[in-house]
Amino acid sequence: MLFCHWCPSLLVLLGMDFTQIAPTALSCNLIVASIAWGAIVLTLISFLLAREQHIHAGKVISEHLGIAALVVVLTHFVGDWTARLMS
Repeated sequence: MLFCHWCPSLLVLLGMDFTQIAPTALSCNLIVASIAWGAIVLTLISFLLAREQHIHAGKVISEHLGIAALVVVLTHFVGDWTARLMS
């Protein structure tokens, strides 16, 4: 599996690139930038995995991005709910 050999290096490189974006953004824009950057990385990794496994990349990418969006939305609502409980 070719993907597994260079995946950790790719993730480190992509993580380092985000550290260059983060200090330049305002805090409200940083949330949007984080979500966008995560979606880009998830799309790239999903595409590479689909290509390696010889399956349709669009299906894999949409599945992974859909799950990620669901996690972000649920996390937001759980955070709001927790804040209400604590106040």
